[in-house]
Amino acid sequence: MMWQDLFLNRMVTSQELLLGLKSVFNIEENQIFFTDSTWSQTIPEDVKLLCLTYTCKAEFPLRIEIYLRDHQLIPENDVRILGKLCELLKCYCLISDVGYNPYSMIQIKDSESSEQVFIELDKYEKCMDYELL
Repeated sequence: MMWQDLFLNRMVTSQELLLGLKSVFNIEENQIFFTDSTWSQTIPEDVKLLCLTYTCKAEFPLRIEIYLRDHQLIPENDVRILGKLCELLKCYCLISDVGYNPYSMIQIKDSESSEQVFIELDKYEKCMDYELL
């Protein structure tokens, strides 16, 4: 199940992202898997969280699609969980505000701070597959 499609304001390493996700979801490293948009890799059965990463030529250059394969991982408060992830990764993120305005997003700075912002959508629509180092 697709959980979030988010944009980070800095590039992070796969190890940073892995440790951040492990911490906020309280799962083991082997339960997190990185793949690309071709979905050509075989995903192990014990994987609970799946990530696809892309790069964009925008202020928030790293796009991450997060899929949850275990319904018990669905958080009660997405903003709070993503805020904790931002704190660990020392970054800000953008997520959809689920509104009717496609230019409107929620910017999350930490687990206590989020605000509605407006973006130039064109910059965020042209993302390319990117393998984190």
